[in-house]
Amino acid sequence: MSKDVTVNTGGVGLGGLLGLLFVGLKLGGVIDWSWLWVTAPFWVPLALALLVLGAMGVVLLGAFIVASWADFRTERRVARQRRERLSNIHTRGKR
Repeated sequence: MSKDVTVNTGGVGLGGLLGLLFVGLKLGGVIDWSWLWVTAPFWVPLALALLVLGAMGVVLLGAFIVASWADFRTERRVARQRRERLSNIHTRGKR
C-alpha cells in the first residue's frame, strides 16, 4: 500500500495579501497613506532579513577580530619566550 502525499508550498502569503489589500485600498481612495507604507508589506520582511544578516556579520567580524588578537598575543608570548631561552643559552656559554 502506497500513499501519495502532495504538499503544496509557495503561493501568496499573509504579507502579500496584506500588500495587495493596501494597494487596492490606496487606488480606490479608501486610505490616504504614503506609498511607502502601502508597499511596506512587500519590503519590510526583506529589510528585516538584511538587518539580521548585517547584525550577524558584525558579530562574526567581532569574533574574528578577537580571535586574531588572541593569536597575535600568543605568537608574541611564544616569540618572547624563545628570545629569552636563546639569551639564556648565549649568556651561559660566555661564563
